Amino acid sequence: MSDSPTPQDATPTPQEAITGYARQARWAAAPEAPEPGAPMALPLPERVAARTRGTLGAEEWRTAEAAWSDLADARYRACVQRAPLGPDAPPVRVGVKDTVDVAGFPTRLGLRGHRHHARASNPAIAALPGALAAVTAKVVTTELNIGVGSECVNPYAPRIDPGGSSTGTAVSVAAGICDLGLGTDVLGSVRWPAGQCGTVGLRMTQRTSLLEGVFPLSPPMDALGWVTRSAADLAYLWPLLGLDRLGARQPAGEGPYRIGVVANVDGPDGTCGPVMRRALEAACGFLEASGQRLDPVRVDDLWALRGPAWELCARQAWDAYQLWRPWVPADLHETTRGALEVGAKVQDDRYAWILERLAHTRATVEGDFDTAGVDAWLLPLEPGRAAGPRRRDARVSTIPALGNRLRTARVPTRRSPASPGCPRSPCRSPGTSAARRCACSSSPAATTNRC
Repeated sequence: MSDSPTPQDATPTPQEAITGYARQARWAAAPEAPEPGAPMALPLPERVAARTRGTLGAEEWRTAEAAWSDLADARYRACVQRAPLGPDAPPVRVGVKDTVDVAGFPTRLGLRGHRHHARASNPAIAALPGALAAVTAKVVTTELNIGVGSECVNPYAPRIDPGGSSTGTAVSVAAGICDLGLGTDVLGSVRWPAGQCGTVGLRMTQRTSLLEGVFPLSPPMDALGWVTRSAADLAYLWPLLGLDRLGARQPAGEGPYRIGVVANVDGPDGTCGPVMRRALEAACGFLEASGQRLDPVRVDDLWALRGPAWELCARQAWDAYQLWRPWVPADLHETTRGALEVGAKVQDDRYAWILERLAHTRATVEGDFDTAGVDAWLLPLEPGRAAGPRRRDARVSTIPALGNRLRTARVPTRRSPASPGCPRSPCRSPGTSAARRCACSSSPAATTNRC
């Protein structure tokens, strides 16, 4: 005896089956980008105030947040794992790069064949006030911080690759899935994607105490970094969430500030193209309009260390690979292997010299500011040409091969709380009139239209 098929059990045609699945999965019939509604469209301070006062209820906020993040993550692919807001539904959603441990989330290191489950969160995450902020997503990173290819989509400029390695940190914030993103930054890994996605990236000063639970790439240069949708959001969250306690070791001085515009970005060594030059000039214009004093400066010795900084990162990644590969036996992407192979070519004597130059730079860089008579440096993170359309056939590493033109530098400083990478907030530091003793960046990749 067998059951007879009912009309409900009738086998659908392939067209009917995929159409029904698409409807259930809420695939958009047209490629238009979704638009957030209330309360998602509220400015962040207003949303926090509404949740605090109770005028925005927990259930209403949870429902709206889940609906929007489902749609946005399906489109922009920023998250590797999401968690729903809990009963208290804090108003600030935090996304954390998948090389940073968060209790309750697996850490995958950007690998398909690895995961571990941390019992404790990174100190910066553990210190967040639970009534105001909650980690709602682990976000995409490139393999081990050094591979290429994330499959994320840039919300503001879909044809521009969002960059990396803290790719999902920037994309999740630009897409409105998270309000604050935590990433890591050695030589631009937070600031690059922040600039590409039209958001604000702030690299913290390198502090070993903040790196517990962070996959090490280059311990002398590893640092945490934050991403928000605007400089105003970062300035608002800075004291609200206690981020100020993690950063600056001394208070910023009183403005107006003296800003040194680094002249090395021009000429054959800087290759600052016309689009980047216009972005830099726009940043200078904003600073001058706000009353800051701008003067040209040269940082020849530091500029010459851009290549050695990449070599140091590559060599330490290679050395670490020899230690961790028994625990992480994953097949690596060819771009990740390529980055490691660059490090294998850095000889011991060269490596020792670079470490010595790093120690010397950190000991003397404060004097470089005093000698030049400036409080901050202003320069693009990427002095080369502006980002172009992504190429699917590209097979390059985040770490350039030895001998290639190295267009990017992160200048280590001691006084600076971080290095802003924001095309919309030239040289602004959270809670102050301008960035204090910092290396700043500007990017033309920003746009005001979500795509």
